[in-house]
Amino acid sequence: MKRYSDRYIISTHLLWMLSITFFFLGCQEEEKMEFVDLRYEVADHYEISASNPAPIIFKVKSTKQWNVFSKHAPEWSTITPETGEPDQGFEVSVKYKNNVELDDRIDTIVIKSDYWVGKEVSVLQKGTAYLTLEGLPADGELIPEEGGRANFTIKSNQSWSVKVEKGSEWLSLLSAPSGSMNGDIQVIASPNKGERRSAEVAFYDRKNKLATTAVLTQNGILLDVPSLEIQIPYGKPEWAIEVTSNTDWEIAKDENTWYSFKDEQTDYSGNQTVYLKLDENESQFVRSAYVEIKSKGDAGQTPVIRRICIKQGYLPAPVLHEFNASERPNWEFVNGSLEFNNGVTLIGAAPRMMQRSITLGKYEFTVKSMDTGSLLRIFFVNGSTEIRCHLNAATKTTVFSTAPYSPLNGLPAAKTAFDPTKENTVGVELSANSDGFLLIRWTLNGEFLCEQIANHEKFILYFNQPLNIIIDANPGNVTLKSWQYSPLMDWNNELSL
Repeated sequence: MKRYSDRYIISTHLLWMLSITFFFLGCQEEEKMEFVDLRYEVADHYEISASNPAPIIFKVKSTKQWNVFSKHAPEWSTITPETGEPDQGFEVSVKYKNNVELDDRIDTIVIKSDYWVGKEVSVLQKGTAYLTLEGLPADGELIPEEGGRANFTIKSNQSWSVKVEKGSEWLSLLSAPSGSMNGDIQVIASPNKGERRSAEVAFYDRKNKLATTAVLTQNGILLDVPSLEIQIPYGKPEWAIEVTSNTDWEIAKDENTWYSFKDEQTDYSGNQTVYLKLDENESQFVRSAYVEIKSKGDAGQTPVIRRICIKQGYLPAPVLHEFNASERPNWEFVNGSLEFNNGVTLIGAAPRMMQRSITLGKYEFTVKSMDTGSLLRIFFVNGSTEIRCHLNAATKTTVFSTAPYSPLNGLPAAKTAFDPTKENTVGVELSANSDGFLLIRWTLNGEFLCEQIANHEKFILYFNQPLNIIIDANPGNVTLKSWQYSPLMDWNNELSL
């Protein structure tokens, strides 16, 4: 059995340890770190010149004393001021000394207040190394066809090397392939009996990094066309091919009979335009043909040939949908449903019709009748982004717009007069522009009115983003007769033979 005195000693020790613990906890509460509000206006990175660089200037303010330092100050730079008092705004200047070394150098500026490091700014100061070329042939100056030499100068303060990277089969170095400081470069070209050609001479610095490239061109046969594949849209009865040349040339066609040379001329000289005459493409496929342009040249010359693929587009067949009973399952309804019988009548403040995740193409909606004062609304929607068409029977005008705002909203053609007592067909073609943004083109009764690319500030839509169609009338009653969809023309949709 333990004695009473043992129990007393243990209790005393326990109380002593608890007292010490509470004492330190109290100290920790008193020693909590105070909040620091450090603010600054400074860029993430600066790049400055080797000699006489402009100072880097920025603003600093904090609720505590602050300081600014760099990892290589004062050897590389002078900071003014280096520190500041609380609650006062300061303009700090970091002035770098000249970098006399060949290599670039990197420094870090640190902005700190009390325990808080607010910002680290990287600074790259260029070195003094340089490598430039002088005396290169001027623009348009060519090495003669019969061959010859070209001379120019390298200006540098370091060692370098040179190599013919492209065109080494006809252009070679006569001067040394490497050197140090300034030097003279000489190349020689062999005779050219064919097409005009270019070579690239690359110059590398002391670290074997590419510093600059010289492009040298030797004269020869010139026979250029804008593209070796021409896409001719549907409905174009003629097409022009611009040919740039410095010699005599001829053009020939393949066995296809749906196109011909408009002037029946096949022999040309120098810069000329060839006109193609095309029959209408009544198929549902792209059709292709080939035109060959060939230089005549002098005896001993190698002829230059350009074989051009001509693709003629087609008119995609539309799919017509009458608003009758068989069409009803193709639409969703919000707040109720509608009767489809010899058209569908949209009643003001009644259900909205909707189709989800439509495909790009041309959509046309034929309006059978409109009550006086009614408003037909057609929306193409992606989230909060909208492409909108209003047919307003009260004002007898269309209103095409977008949300968020785009320049379409202010175009005069977006507000076009129409007769609401007659049938009207409003159409929109949705396609992709060359940058992948959605291109929107509105028509009324087959006449083009206006267009907008969805790349304006907050109005952004890409061609592959999903769109829903929403249609309603508010106010008044509007009866829709039909709608039709035409897919986009596909240049890869060629007929396999």
